[in-house]
Amino acid sequence: MKIRKALTFRASSIGDCLMGKYLLENIRAAYPEAQCSLLVAGKSNMVRDLLLAYPWIEVVEANKKHPRTIFTAFRKLHSSDATVTQYSGRGSFSTSSKIFARILTRFGGLAGFTDSWPFNHLLFDHLIPFSMRRAMRLHECDALQALGMPVIFPEITLIPRDDNTILEQLNLVKNSYLVLNLFSGSRGRGLSLEHQRIIAHTIVDTFGTSMKIVLTGGPSDEPLMRSIKEAVPELIIAPGLAMQELITLVEKSAAVVSLDTGVAHIAAQTGAPLVVMRTCWGYNWWTEDQYPRKGIVVLAHDELCTSGHIAKDFPECLAAISLGEIVGALKKILVS
Repeated sequence: MKIRKALTFRASSIGDCLMGKYLLENIRAAYPEAQCSLLVAGKSNMVRDLLLAYPWIEVVEANKKHPRTIFTAFRKLHSSDATVTQYSGRGSFSTSSKIFARILTRFGGLAGFTDSWPFNHLLFDHLIPFSMRRAMRLHECDALQALGMPVIFPEITLIPRDDNTILEQLNLVKNSYLVLNLFSGSRGRGLSLEHQRIIAHTIVDTFGTSMKIVLTGGPSDEPLMRSIKEAVPELIIAPGLAMQELITLVEKSAAVVSLDTGVAHIAAQTGAPLVVMRTCWGYNWWTEDQYPRKGIVVLAHDELCTSGHIAKDFPECLAAISLGEIVGALKKILVS
């Protein structure tokens, strides 16, 4: 099958869009002339900045709230030879998005994942089993194989920009600082402010004499970041960085300590030493099949959710990760 157009639908988050990039770069390696597109419902400027090193990926935004964007997306993306839609760990992927994917794609080329919607078999040419216990990377490989394409890249990587401007602005030197990210955008997979302060204080006390500690977060996290800095004044705070600034900051750090967020995925894919703290819900994003390289330590307490994830603000399976575990893991990856 000749692939002239390839398309993937993704949620507008760093981790999901980086997985979409991984899928498309495998397709492009097999079909170098293919037009590759990534469709999101919002935050397209952020996604374009994230994928700046991949100019062959066209990021397209389409949203029901702005009907003109749907018509624009149709003009650009119709007659796709290979389309892969987003998987959904909870509930189902948007029905309207599935129908739009069907409209955009030639018959034989639409792949999607099983979820709770009962009519998937009527839309998709290839329906791929989704499992919360299988690495997300392997689901992308399943989609490629269902479409008859080879998996050319066994690991997920992210190319950083060669620009030290953000380091100069923050008065940092490569490999002489730690990046600390304690924000997830959701109380359901986050930590309380007091817990964040304690972690920051412990890391500064343990490692602050030999290296600087940089606290990162999004624009909406800035008030909390300033509150943490009041308690731990030695911190350098860097709220609301542009994606390429964040990628550079992470890639050139000595190590990263992060919740299971986009910052952690950037670290994993750029090769930065990483300690990631996840809930039991994030299992399949952090298996060895997802990121098989060395230098990543995953901290979790899945045993607290043996009957399924207990959804609540500041969940116990995350809050139970001890300061000793964090410090011990960070010492381990810094030595290695």
